[in-house]
Amino acid sequence: MVGFLLISLCTSFSEIFWVILFVGVAVGVSIPALSALVVEEGKRIAGMGRLMFHFVMNHNLRIIVGPVVEGNLILCDPNRITRIVCPSRSVR
Repeated sequence: MVGFLLISLCTSFSEIFWVILFVGVAVGVSIPALSALVVEEGKRIAGMGRLMFHFVMNHNLRIIVGPVVEGNLILCDPNRITRIVCPSRSVR
């Protein structure tokens, strides 16, 4: 969620690049830890298979829906697209 907010505030391609790189590293570090927690809770509550299914399904849904939502956030402001695609022709 923070990634969406940070990307929508970017005004250049290099800013978007660094934000996406940071978010990608953060997700890459957190997914194994979250998977381990889901397995431990699955042993205790409802079964590892069921909880891992929901965890992976929600993760994949985020991967599919995330770019669509972010694309719509950027496209909502036509001036922002001009700044991102061609910074030298910025409206502001």
